[in-house]
Amino acid sequence: MYISSYMMILFVCYASLFSQGVAAEEPTISDVLIALEDSKPSFFDVYLVPIIPSVISAILFWYIFDYRSKKRDYDHARIKAYREMVNVASSVFSLLDLMCAHKKNSTSFFQDYIMSGHMGVKDYKKLLSVKVINKDYLYLVIPFQLVMVFGHEILKRRNRVLLSVEKLNFYYEYLSVEERVLFDSLLEALKYLENLDYFIDKNPISNGFAPVDNSMAMYAGTANNLNKLLIDIYRRINSIKPEKSATWSEVCRHFYSGNYRECIYCIERYEANVSSWDGFLSIFYVRSLYKLGWVERLDREVLRLCEKYNKNILGYRRAFLDMDEIYLRRILSEKVNSASLESLVKTLQSEADQKKSFLSECETVRNYLDQGGCS
Repeated sequence: MYISSYMMILFVCYASLFSQGVAAEEPTISDVLIALEDSKPSFFDVYLVPIIPSVISAILFWYIFDYRSKKRDYDHARIKAYREMVNVASSVFSLLDLMCAHKKNSTSFFQDYIMSGHMGVKDYKKLLSVKVINKDYLYLVIPFQLVMVFGHEILKRRNRVLLSVEKLNFYYEYLSVEERVLFDSLLEALKYLENLDYFIDKNPISNGFAPVDNSMAMYAGTANNLNKLLIDIYRRINSIKPEKSATWSEVCRHFYSGNYRECIYCIERYEANVSSWDGFLSIFYVRSLYKLGWVERLDREVLRLCEKYNKNILGYRRAFLDMDEIYLRRILSEKVNSASLESLVKTLQSEADQKKSFLSECETVRNYLDQGGCS
């Protein structure tokens, strides 16, 4: 190596001198060694120059052929997982709504309370007191005509929740740790409804013994736990991407906690991004403005609501739940026709009477069962 370098340096020196036409002495050995030392490649030339292009090539190859494809697959799976989370939440809400219903095939009067998380064990216990698993459980509450057989319907709704969670489990590896813990907790809570499978077709007095409380009030604690988990699921859903039901839950939480300003802020924030929710959000917007006593803004919002939904103003009657009849007639008298106004007032009054009657009957049955029924 040194010989060839020496020859090359000699050649370069002689060529340089010859080209300049300058006579010079022949380079000595020390001159050659000094020149050879100066010509040694640096650490950068030996190690970094060959490695850096390789590293850059490897990174580009990994990004183009590995990371991008996996990221695309992950994002696609997360979208599907998000949809399944929404389906799980909807099925849990449907189950709780049925537990609170005043009759079959009807929504309950307590949907907003369920969504807000303001239902407690006592509330569920009272509402479940007028429901029994099957007709053989009607032995204690014959005096009360409102008692209903709800076992099969609740069992179907529970199975629907289990099915939706099972579908979500297909995307289990794409869920965060928090989400996995949340849905595992949901499955644990649903285990307390497993005995429905056993009791659904059983006669409770076939062996000569019968429970003192024959209602479904024993599931009140389970319903309350499911309600808490539902709120957590909706919070998680909205943290990923705003969704209508999850937003409903958030708005209800603010409203029934008395945070009307925060409720208005929340509605305005979501309404600006999702205009298709306008009518849905307007219900609580009007109620919050009324609670705060912001008369001018309330009048403008009611006018806008009436102009946009005049033909279907009855469908948005929940916006006027908090208003007394005198105020309601005054604020709507010039905004809707008299027939629509009368229909709205009568429907609101009828639903209020039904709710009051249902709660009264639930209270009566609950007191009856707490005193030992007919025993």
